Amino acid sequence: MDSPHDLQAVFDEIVRLVVDLEDHWGSALFRDVIGLYFSPTRPEEDEWTDHPTIVLLAAEIMRARNRGEVFSDVDAFHSAVFFLLGLYALLTTMRGDAPGRDGLLAKFVASELRSLRTEVVSPV
Repeated sequence: MDSPHDLQAVFDEIVRLVVDLEDHWGSALFRDVIGLYFSPTRPEEDEWTDHPTIVLLAAEIMRARNRGEVFSDVDAFHSAVFFLLGLYALLTTMRGDAPGRDGLLAKFVASELRSLRTEVVSPV
């Protein structure tokens, strides 16, 4: 995202990219790969601090915080993790052909923004 953008544009783009990845891999493989992140056999030393999508999103949230667009006490790293965990949970439980999935994803983004932003965000 080289052009000027706000946090909603970042969230929307991440949703689009992850959904595209799910479409490319297929639902079964996507769920299996995502399941590896939540496996009890995942190595304890496996930190999410170097996960590229989390790092990118945390940096965007931090920039938004520095611009005064989100609350000053927002923890950018944990907010990025919460967003991605919620997104992965929705995508693994609602298959691509599930009725209302796109609307639910839009409401999810609006809800996440509402929890971070200092201004009111209207639901889609």
